[in-house]
Amino acid sequence: MKTLLIIGLLTFNFANASIYEFQKGDNAVSFLAKGRPALISIKGTGTDIKGELSLVAQKLNADIRFSLDALDTGIELRDEHLKKNYLETHKFPEARLQIKDSPALIIGESASFKGLLTLHGVEREVTGNAKLTESKVEAEFMVKLSDFKIEIPSFQGITVAESVTIMVNAPVVKKD
Repeated sequence: MKTLLIIGLLTFNFANASIYEFQKGDNAVSFLAKGRPALISIKGTGTDIKGELSLVAQKLNADIRFSLDALDTGIELRDEHLKKNYLETHKFPEARLQIKDSPALIIGESASFKGLLTLHGVEREVTGNAKLTESKVEAEFMVKLSDFKIEIPSFQGITVAESVTIMVNAPVVKKD
C-alpha cells in the first residue's frame, strides 16, 4: 500500500511538472553598476543565456548558464577591459546559476529565490526575486564583486561600486 501511495505521489508531481527552456537569441541578462562619482551608471547586456527551469509542486529548480563574453556595455574599450581584466573570461567564460527547490513559485506571481551562483571560479549563495510566466522569466539579484574575487573596476577616476545588480528578462518556451 505504501508503495502505491509513493508511486501515486511521484506520478502526481511529475504529471504537474512544467519545464521551460530559454529561447535562443531573444533573451537578455543585464547588469547595472553604479560608479563614483555617483552620477555614473554602467549598464551591460548580453543575449547568450542557456538552460532550463522546472516547476514541480510549485517549487522552482533551474540550471542557467550565461556566456560572459556576450556582455556589451556599448563601449568597445570598456568591454575589453571588463572581460580581460576583471571577469577574466579567458579563464572563466561563463556564469552559472543553480536553483534547487526554491519554494512557493506560482506562475505569474513574484517570489523570492535562493540559488548558487558560480562566477569568476567562485560559488556563492545569492538571493533574489523572480517571476515566471508562460512565456518569460524575470529575475533580479545583487552580487558583491569581492565575494567572487573580482577586482573593483576603476578607470580614469571612475570607480564602480562593489555591489552590482543582475537582471534577467528572458523569453522561455514550455517543453512538452
